[in-house]
Amino acid sequence: MRVETTMLVSAIWHGTYAGYFMSFGVVAMCAILEDVIFKLLPVDAETGERPKWFRVVYTHTIRCRGFEMLATGFLLKNAADVHHFWSSIYYWLPLLCIPFYIYSVKTAQPKSKPKKSRQE
Repeated sequence: MRVETTMLVSAIWHGTYAGYFMSFGVVAMCAILEDVIFKLLPVDAETGERPKWFRVVYTHTIRCRGFEMLATGFLLKNAADVHHFWSSIYYWLPLLCIPFYIYSVKTAQPKSKPKKSRQE
């Protein structure tokens, strides 16, 4: 919930345009998408890197095209214009993020609270 809260505060900080809220809402899901993808895709033991095909696909889709899509929320500002543009590209980024977001919620481990030590 930290990322979601941070993005909500950022949207309010930048202004009350609906496009900001739409973009910042998807940014939170993108952060979770990245976390899940990086946990699921193993690192090669020899090179210490993920496969080259993954780096190319990830960089050119989620990173570049995704952030271009999110920038439209700041450029167009009102919800109708942002919706019109996002629907012309089939809302691909939010639709890609939603299953990974649900997966992260379902597989999240509850955080254990550190035990307080007694000093006598």
